[in-house]
This record gives sequence, C-alpha cells and structure tokens, in this order.
Amino acid sequence: MRATASLREHYVHTIAAWARTLEERWKEFTELAGAETARVWRLYLAGGGLAFAERRMGVDQILAVRPLDEGEAGLGPVPHGGHDGEWP
Repeated sequence: MRATASLREHYVHTIAAWARTLEERWKEFTELAGAETARVWRLYLAGGGLAFAERRMGVDQILAVRPLDEGEAGLGPVPHGGHDGEWP
C-alpha cells in the first residue's frame, strides 16, 4: 500500500450532485430503470448524503501497487508536489 485518502468530505458534495442529476432527469431515469428503482435511488442518495454529512459513513481511497519482480513498485515515495500531487 502506497497511500490512503479519506474522501468523506468530498462525498457530501458528490452525492448531492448525483441527487440533483437524478431529480433533473427523473423522467429519463424512471423510463430506463422503472419508478420503483428510481425511488430506491432517491432514498439511498438522501440517506447516504446525510450519513456522510453527519460523519457516520466514509469512503477511503487506497493506492496499492504490485511490486515488480525486482521488488520495486515503480513509484516514488510520495507523489510529485507532496501528498496532494500526482504520481509520475
């Protein structure tokens, strides 16, 4: 494992955007997946958004690599620009 990052704060905004899109495209979604599935997604996004906002749920991103035969991972010790940068 090379790095981990908590995305909980970002997911509050991500889920809100998904919920807005669902509402804006409700007719298309219900035609595609059915009204029952659409209502389940609406409930899931409302509950998930609340759980992230209240810090009861989180998402973590993990960067893992498979070492080469020589034992090297092919990555530097940290991304360029520190932990907020990008890997080469």
